[in-house]
Amino acid sequence: MPGAYSADIEALVALLAICDGVAGSERARWILIPPVIFLAWGLFVWFCIWRGTDPDERASLLALLGICAATGGLIFLVPEGISGNGDYLARFWISLLVAGGIGLAWPLMTRQPTFWRSIGVAIAGDVLLPGGLILLFIWSLGLSGSCID
Repeated sequence: MPGAYSADIEALVALLAICDGVAGSERARWILIPPVIFLAWGLFVWFCIWRGTDPDERASLLALLGICAATGGLIFLVPEGISGNGDYLARFWISLLVAGGIGLAWPLMTRQPTFWRSIGVAIAGDVLLPGGLILLFIWSLGLSGSCID
């Protein structure tokens, strides 16, 4: 339905119209925070996948990361949402539950002893697309000089 997206676009245009300028320190903060968060995410994934694992376990965890990233992206980016109202927060929580379930079942299916790592990798893969899009939006607002508050 085009009406559901037009309200989101109108709200975004109103936000950008209200925010005409931001002080330099505020702008620098919103330029630096998203890359730092992405770096922390990358270090977490590196620690979960490459730290102390054998090559077979590494390949299994990389496959899990890709599967959960695709699943999380599909659930989050369904055009009208699960309930039809376009509620992104509910979709995010549902995708986290699905990824957690996949992460719990992964060690049983692959016979790998990576219970906590598989849950961490599954959730990290799930938040890759929605979190990346949100961080990209915040970063673009910081670069453009528009306000975020």
